[in-house]
Amino acid sequence: MPQRRVADWTAVLTIPALVGIMDSSSYIFILSQVSEITFYSFIIFVKIAIIALKPINLKQKNRFLNFTVVTFFAVIASSLANESQITAAIRPIAVCISVLLTVYLIREKIIDYAKGYAISGFIICLIFIFSVQTGMIIQTGERYHFLAESHPNLGGELVSATLIMSSLTLGPRLFLILGASSLYCTFLLQSRTSTLAILIVLLCYGIAYLRGKFGVRRTVLLSLVVVWITAAFTAALAAIQSEAANQAFDFIYNTVFLVEDQYRGGYSGVSGRDEHWWEAIRVAMDHPFIGAGPDFMERLGVLQPHNWTLYAISQFGMLGWVLVVIFGYAAFGAVRNDPVRAMVLIPLFVPWLLNDRFLNFNAYPFALYIIVFAGFSLPPKKRRSSAPNRPTSPKHAVALAARYRQVAR
Repeated sequence: MPQRRVADWTAVLTIPALVGIMDSSSYIFILSQVSEITFYSFIIFVKIAIIALKPINLKQKNRFLNFTVVTFFAVIASSLANESQITAAIRPIAVCISVLLTVYLIREKIIDYAKGYAISGFIICLIFIFSVQTGMIIQTGERYHFLAESHPNLGGELVSATLIMSSLTLGPRLFLILGASSLYCTFLLQSRTSTLAILIVLLCYGIAYLRGKFGVRRTVLLSLVVVWITAAFTAALAAIQSEAANQAFDFIYNTVFLVEDQYRGGYSGVSGRDEHWWEAIRVAMDHPFIGAGPDFMERLGVLQPHNWTLYAISQFGMLGWVLVVIFGYAAFGAVRNDPVRAMVLIPLFVPWLLNDRFLNFNAYPFALYIIVFAGFSLPPKKRRSSAPNRPTSPKHAVALAARYRQVAR
């Protein structure tokens, strides 16, 4: 969440910002329709080239390195045991390498990195809305597909991930513009998971902004007042039962969140995800030690887990649980060391729980890994000495000189 307003966008194209643009460039991959191997191999090559041209301290503490090492052994063991396809085995390792390179390149400069996501967010919304208005996007019922006829949920993930990361760097005006555009895009896509994530990040951004202006106590009181007024206003509209109020409730209830939809409504088991979850649990129970391998969905003919944790344990068994522990420990460290910025984990928890992404090149889950493992989530460095290096008074100057003479002896 915002700790400062970014006024100088003339220096936006720093190395972390360029890396942010690359990591949120899934829309370019979709529009170009080149192979995944070609596109993301190029992205990794560019990151390596940047490191070669501008040497990076590869000895810096990096918690994602542990995650990468465990993933490497998990992929090798589960792939060999289950005879997985080589492409399925290479993809998660390549994703880890790309995330690892990003963490080294941006270090603690996550604010600059978020600028790249903000740029991509505006571009994505502009291209998609323009394509819809000009009739270039096909529809299935009332649901629009994403760019190049890709799945609507993929578009929702890209839009929501860029907005969530943008909340770290954009000032209120630009953030509200991007937030409104993102909501409109996910409404057209009928991507309810992404719509929910966007509403949560808007709420978190507002709370963080008010906290910075009025302090914690006033923010809590103001939030309670807003909740009470909203509840009272909603109850009043429900009691009046006017045609306009009924249309508004029906729009939110059925058009936006599709609560009574036959296939995606309240009785569909979270749009059928309960069936996906139980099938993933069965796969994990059948392969408890090594896992079923990174391509078990195609090889076994089962549904995708649609949950980050279930992906890990169904693919890699016990080593998957190790990855869950490493991730959870790093997330706890991020929340403990920087609770304001770590509020972005709240909206990211929605796709973490409901979407079919684990180790993937898309903007989500990249944003999730960066928020959890980037430099700002590491413990603050301990100061070597509480005394300043420069004298602050004549008396202090005499004391420093005496100490230096003593050390010299």
